[in-house]
Amino acid sequence: MRNSELRSRILSEAPDPLWFGSGNITQLIAVGNDLEFFFLDNKLIAVELKFIRMNVISDLQRQYGSVNFISWLNGGVKTASWDREENRIVSWLSSDDYMEWVTYIDKNWLMPLINKAMDEYRKEQSDARSRLD
Repeated sequence: MRNSELRSRILSEAPDPLWFGSGNITQLIAVGNDLEFFFLDNKLIAVELKFIRMNVISDLQRQYGSVNFISWLNGGVKTASWDREENRIVSWLSSDDYMEWVTYIDKNWLMPLINKAMDEYRKEQSDARSRLD
């Protein structure tokens, strides 16, 4: 494997922001409503809705604006997110255009974790580059 190929593989994965959190996350499932609630130490941090064959992405784009999708697994899984609102992030995930999940996440809780993850990612990038050069 050439250095440029190795470099792109090493630098392609950012750590999961949830690794940088602390506390006890619990999940409450509302049976029959396709709703899930997530709590951190008994404080609501996210609400997730599941849709089957609904194509909610069109509604989300009308409400929150157009976005570029990120896809993986040969395009079978797609995701997008919006962070234009002051206190929440809206995340959309689709699996083979059959099932969709929309999650409303407390921005004040998630952004510090994303910042920590990105700091770690930048440090790992710098360390990887110095080992390859």
